[in-house]
Amino acid sequence: MSADADRIARAALLLLESHDVEGLLDTLPAPKVSELGGAGRAGVERTWTLASPLRVSLVPEGLSQKFAKLFKREIQTGDEDFDARVYIATDTPELAAAWLEIASLRSAILSLIASGGRVEVTGEAVTLAAWSDGDPKKVLDDRTAATILAHVEAVARPPEA
Repeated sequence: MSADADRIARAALLLLESHDVEGLLDTLPAPKVSELGGAGRAGVERTWTLASPLRVSLVPEGLSQKFAKLFKREIQTGDEDFDARVYIATDTPELAAAWLEIASLRSAILSLIASGGRVEVTGEAVTLAAWSDGDPKKVLDDRTAATILAHVEAVARPPEA
């Protein structure tokens, strides 16, 4: 693991250990929540205001993303399953690569992607979305959200002295 990834992982772990899941989410402004639906599936999208130098969009890898790869280089994590299922678009590639080195983070992201959802970090906000044939809030639960948000917040923390 790179030094940046190790710093991010340690800072996220401290955030998660210093609060319970709900406590961490309570430290952030309440998210904007949108209920989505269509084709017999239900979806939920939650957007938190959270500043970060990281800018990355993670979506399920489909035909249009495979076509885009012909013209634009995509970062790879080295996790074959994650790389095959997730398309990564970013204009902060070094930071995104370090962020995605963290296995527990990739696992949380993959649960949303597997549902057809997405993760988007714009620098000012974080949007998490999930879809389900049943209750999408079971896919985008507070633990998944807290794991991803703690790792986004950890990127913005300065290195420990």
